[in-house]
Amino acid sequence: MAIPMLATTTMRDLWDTARCLDPTTRVTPQHRSALERKFVGSMPYTRDTMFRKMARREIGIYRDVPVLVRSQRGTSTRSALIDALSRRFSPRETSRVQVGPKHELTRLRVREIMRRWLGGRAIIGVTDLHIRNKRVEEVIDTQALSYFNTLILGSAKLATQEMMTLVIASPGNVTDSHSDDPDGTNHCFFGKKLWLAWDVFEGMAAGLEDVERQEVFAEARFDMTRFLSLASSRWFVVSTGDTLFLPGNLTHKVLTLEPYLGVGSFNIGLPSSLDTFTRWIHHGPLWSIDDRRRDSAGLVDEAARVTLSIAERARGGSRRLRDRFGYEWMRESHRVWMRNTAPDVREHVMRHETFARLVGIAKLGQTVQ
Repeated sequence: MAIPMLATTTMRDLWDTARCLDPTTRVTPQHRSALERKFVGSMPYTRDTMFRKMARREIGIYRDVPVLVRSQRGTSTRSALIDALSRRFSPRETSRVQVGPKHELTRLRVREIMRRWLGGRAIIGVTDLHIRNKRVEEVIDTQALSYFNTLILGSAKLATQEMMTLVIASPGNVTDSHSDDPDGTNHCFFGKKLWLAWDVFEGMAAGLEDVERQEVFAEARFDMTRFLSLASSRWFVVSTGDTLFLPGNLTHKVLTLEPYLGVGSFNIGLPSSLDTFTRWIHHGPLWSIDDRRRDSAGLVDEAARVTLSIAERARGGSRRLRDRFGYEWMRESHRVWMRNTAPDVREHVMRHETFARLVGIAKLGQTVQ
């Protein structure tokens, strides 16, 4: 399968490439105006901008988020990352990987993944190569993706839901339509991916499938006309130096256009917490769907308790603490939650005592001087 590289950044080139990788993304002249309206561009990063978009449940793509790579003098970021991935994992360590044009799932040793990726001939995609407490963390500083994350402030079992992972993909790799449930981050060290995203429940009602929430026996059903008809649908490109913050309610289909290396994770921030816990309490978290042994039982309750504790500390704490966790944006998140959440759903989730207390803090949104 010949993979056309993206030679320019024009919309026509972009969607011609996408169609070659996934025929369901074919764009017609009738789609052009809707595509222009639904494009999300990148913007300079500030902490307040990030928290504001979290509170409003908007996609954020930022330039200059300080996800740092430590390298020796005279060594490029690219070389430092490739060296870390090639040498700092055990020779026997494996990862789940998509391979080939049919995106078949298998496991390979990390060093074999890197060999194939660097060779430039194989189509591969890795999204869950964990790096927390691994030697790779000596090279990659991910604090900018996690300093506000209440998921990592509870038990070790809760912290595993952060899933700080490396993202490695070849041109031609397509990740089928899926949702992740918590809010997600994805920082691109280098490369380029095209993302199409839409609200999971609006999409399913319109006939677009999500492989995490529905039984899909081949590829998830997707149609550009239906996609563009959704109020929630958006598309964007994440490329070298960009950092994506994606609300957890969004299903997404992702096409790799250029060799990609990044790092991703999941999070709960105070400004996003009302939406996240409403979805988890009302629909159940995705991690519980196949949890037959109930290994993750109680994690939603624990996450709510930890998040409430942080909100209470921030309400009565220093300006520095409030700024770190985005406390000042909780009142805005409550306004958005009231507007977007159906009354019967609000009634249901407010029966959860811990969550109801969190909503109370967000509603008041007051700062203790």
